[in-house]
Amino acid sequence: MMLNMTIDGIENQNSKKKFLISGDSTIAAYACRGQTIASQLFTQNEISQGFSAQNIAVPGHTINQQLAAWNALSNKNFFDVVLVQIGLNDVEQNINTVLTNYQNYINQIRSDIRPDAEIWISCMNPAKKAYLDAGKPQAYANWVTLNNAIMSTISNVDKRNNYHVSLLSDGSDNLADQYNCGDNIHENQAGADIIKEGFRSMIF
Repeated sequence: MMLNMTIDGIENQNSKKKFLISGDSTIAAYACRGQTIASQLFTQNEISQGFSAQNIAVPGHTINQQLAAWNALSNKNFFDVVLVQIGLNDVEQNINTVLTNYQNYINQIRSDIRPDAEIWISCMNPAKKAYLDAGKPQAYANWVTLNNAIMSTISNVDKRNNYHVSLLSDGSDNLADQYNCGDNIHENQAGADIIKEGFRSMIF
């Protein structure tokens, strides 16, 4: 029997080892965090076993900007998994446009990756107060709709993740104080650790 463990010193037999992570400032290094989620995803022991995570997340990016970043890659066939957490910079647009752009991005990834590779999608961080304080209640409503779609109607994906959403929330869709960089939308390192653990729970 093959073991699938992450304890240092025990060989991990997970076949999905090469990851690409796409997103915005909540995934890239930004604000009160100096490292990307990708750079923290695997232990040194796991890296020695062949696990890797490449980052294309960029602060401020929309879905279509991440699509352009994806299209610019020359090594799309390298990855076993493309993991996407994007949308916070899109929700001020018409929600039908946002949903179409998201699905188009996923479809493009699917058409480019190997047949045995997978697409995993992840919900946006809680950010209600950031939108309401800016006088943009429709953006919050669109946040709800897009997160629901990520967990249900967005198609052509292999796994869906909302592990971090309730854990980062104050219970009312606001980013909780203990995970807040101060702008009600960007998580601190403690919050990033929760996002990372959600990703790892899908991997291992």
